[in-house]
Amino acid sequence: MWTPETPETMARVSDEVLAVRLGRSVKAVQRERTQRGIRFRVTRRWTEEEDHLVRTLSVDDTVRATDRSRKAILKRRWVLGLPGLGRKRRRHS
Repeated sequence: MWTPETPETMARVSDEVLAVRLGRSVKAVQRERTQRGIRFRVTRRWTEEEDHLVRTLSVDDTVRATDRSRKAILKRRWVLGLPGLGRKRRRHS
């Protein structure tokens, strides 16, 4: 169910984060945002606290704690020079 405060939240939270919070699919959030004519503010500076969370929490926990998308968290990890996420690369012999 879309709540009265949803429009304000939709303007400041990514589709991915809002979908998790509301228990909806990303497509449903995108559709609702489009129908309401609400644009998401794309740029927002990273705070020292958010950088600390990126460095210390898992990606999923950081998404929940910062209201930033998974893609944004992964990009920030790259910018901060953090190691990979534990994926093992296959070695070609």
